[in-house]
Amino acid sequence: MKKFLIIALVATLSWGCEKLDFNNEKDFLTLTCARNEIIYKTLDNYPIELHEEAYFDGAYLVSNTYVDGVGRLHFNSDIKTIQGAFYGCKSLTYVILPEGLKKLTPSAYEVSSDKYEDGVFEGCCNLRRVILPATLTMIGNDTFLGCTSLDDITIPESVTSIGSRCTFYGCTALTDVIIPDGVTTIGVSAFQNCTSLTKVTIGNGTTLINPSAFNECSSLTSVIIGNGVTEISSYAFYKCGSLKSVIIPNSVTIIGSNAFQLCTGLIDLTIGENVAMIKWYAFADCSSLRGVVIPDETTIIGEGAFHRCTNLRTVTIGCGVTEIGHEAFGYCSRLGSVYCKPVIPPTIGVGGNMFYDNTSSRKIYVPRSSVDAYKASNYWSHYAKSIEPYDFNE
Repeated sequence: MKKFLIIALVATLSWGCEKLDFNNEKDFLTLTCARNEIIYKTLDNYPIELHEEAYFDGAYLVSNTYVDGVGRLHFNSDIKTIQGAFYGCKSLTYVILPEGLKKLTPSAYEVSSDKYEDGVFEGCCNLRRVILPATLTMIGNDTFLGCTSLDDITIPESVTSIGSRCTFYGCTALTDVIIPDGVTTIGVSAFQNCTSLTKVTIGNGTTLINPSAFNECSSLTSVIIGNGVTEISSYAFYKCGSLKSVIIPNSVTIIGSNAFQLCTGLIDLTIGENVAMIKWYAFADCSSLRGVVIPDETTIIGEGAFHRCTNLRTVTIGCGVTEIGHEAFGYCSRLGSVYCKPVIPPTIGVGGNMFYDNTSSRKIYVPRSSVDAYKASNYWSHYAKSIEPYDFNE
């Protein structure tokens, strides 16, 4: 049995032939839930009007009633797919979806040759709670876009896909999300602008975090990235200013451009040992970051990767790095110690200045046998006075 709170309403939910009980101080109501019925409640105590593009994959609406404060959509057969049905239903406050439901997908239509999609619950700004069934496999594009009152969602373990874009975009009341192990990709801007989101747990089955997935989740303090993720795409955690600690697992090979830029509260960063590429401006403007260790498997540190990390004190560059981009550590005004392990000096991107505007006392420690090579190398020669020998194997 699962308990949840909806305003002053307490509910106990189970499916099959069992009962759904609603309790508050004034009323007690018993309902029987079926696979061909959707239960809902509205603020104004009137039945909702379904979106004109609504589609239920062969199940047809028989009746839409609202009696004693509870709405019931009754269909002629089991519902497998809901397409765009509740778009813009601003009075809707909660919905219980039936077992057997497989997909929530947007409605698609054209206006003057321009293509548009409307999510199932898009724009339902008073929707506080949705109960998703254990049979659900897909939460499609824009499903909960702009549901600004949705403060809690449980994504069933059965779900394998969270849309290609904007599934929970702008759910500004949402505080906690757990992505189940069955979900392989998190879509573009899936949780962007969820400004109350504080905790995210990404399951071990997820391999790709798409661009801007958690962009501007300004209250996010904790993120657990599953051990199956191989790529964190561009702007994935951009401007998550409350994020203090990030552990990037060893499964990750690519950290995309601007992925963690402007995470101004980020203090502790662990980069997984198999990250091969840190793209341009990935950690730029992380102004609380104090130390960075680039793994030995990393080959490329992109342009501006740690640009303007103004509290960065120490950097260790792994022995496998072959390329460092322009101003990769530029404007890191407190950077005093750089431990550069590659025996062959990495090539520097056009413009150089990879250590521009560091502290005047900054030292660059390189392998003892490579000091002369570094001092003679293009762009490294600009920092010849700062280069000193170091025994990394001791």
